[in-house]
Amino acid sequence: MDKPPGRIKIVDSPPAAVSGEVRDVSADEVEAALLAQLEAAKDDPREAMWQLAQFYKLAGKLDLAMAHFRTILGRTENVDIAAQILMSMGQTAERGHDFELAERFYREALLLDAGSEHTRYFIRNNLGYSLNQLGRYVEAEPLCRQAIEIEPRRANAHKNLGLSLRGQGRFHEAGSAFVAAMRADPGDPRARRHLEELVAIQPDLADKFREAISEARGRRGG
Repeated sequence: MDKPPGRIKIVDSPPAAVSGEVRDVSADEVEAALLAQLEAAKDDPREAMWQLAQFYKLAGKLDLAMAHFRTILGRTENVDIAAQILMSMGQTAERGHDFELAERFYREALLLDAGSEHTRYFIRNNLGYSLNQLGRYVEAEPLCRQAIEIEPRRANAHKNLGLSLRGQGRFHEAGSAFVAAMRADPGDPRARRHLEELVAIQPDLADKFREAISEARGRRGG
């Protein structure tokens, strides 16, 4: 997950613009700027409210984030936007470690069957992740596989599939899923660590995955 902002970078221009002076500002200043932007956007405040909700999510002010997401959701009739909002509400619940609530939002988003490939991928991936956190590994597996079908080059769903398979005791398959995640994103050490943990508790897998672990360690410098 993204880290909550302490001192962050903000562009002094409207959100859609690509130019503007970048300066170092505090989280309080960002919040004040976003609130002012919301106040000024009276005709159609949804974009400003969306940015404020995302800020609150990252800042750990989860109740405020959820309240703004709910307001935007109630004001949209576009199913693609609704799917994205519900996904963000699920992510907000995850940040509060409320995986049962996250599951509810992701399942509601899943029923819409809408959104970009990115949104559809992360709805399924994140639902699989939440189910893994709840120990419901069998339910998580098909969702991770659906996400992989949508965007096979992303590492997240491969990793979460590995965790689902490990939870089911399907260790060889889990190891292969972790290797797929490592290859999809060599810069992310999490899949490698999961594979190392798996080999530690299942030493018979060492020969099968030793080379993949060594390659990953070499890329990361150990």
